[in-house]
Amino acid sequence: MNCTNDTKWIADITGRVGVTVGDRGLVYIKGGAAWADSSIGINQSFAVTSNLGAGFAANGAADGRATKNIFGGTLGAGIEYAFLPGWSAKVEYDYFDFGRQDVKLPVSVVENTAIGDEPSNTENIRSETSDLAAGES
Repeated sequence: MNCTNDTKWIADITGRVGVTVGDRGLVYIKGGAAWADSSIGINQSFAVTSNLGAGFAANGAADGRATKNIFGGTLGAGIEYAFLPGWSAKVEYDYFDFGRQDVKLPVSVVENTAIGDEPSNTENIRSETSDLAAGES
């Protein structure tokens, strides 16, 4: 079985607390809430054989994909340096944890099989990601 998790966007609201280093540096930690738009999919190939007699076999694949907005938390840390009045550069690490989500995936089955009108599969998926960013402001 192949599973995919494509995150289209992540948004967060955070606060940060830090300590100054010298007259231009800042080392900080941050935390807050995060939201993401996540597209989750599965793909599984299968083959079925039976001892019911010659000619009874089936091959196929099951595919499913669902998109869900998820909510979680974020923690991070960074350093910032003011290199000119009104200008600073920073490097920041962020960890996002969206916990476990039950996702109902509609499943389409192809080839020599038939299972109900609208088959589905509910998966419990844990979603977390990390981000390292550098920038100036």
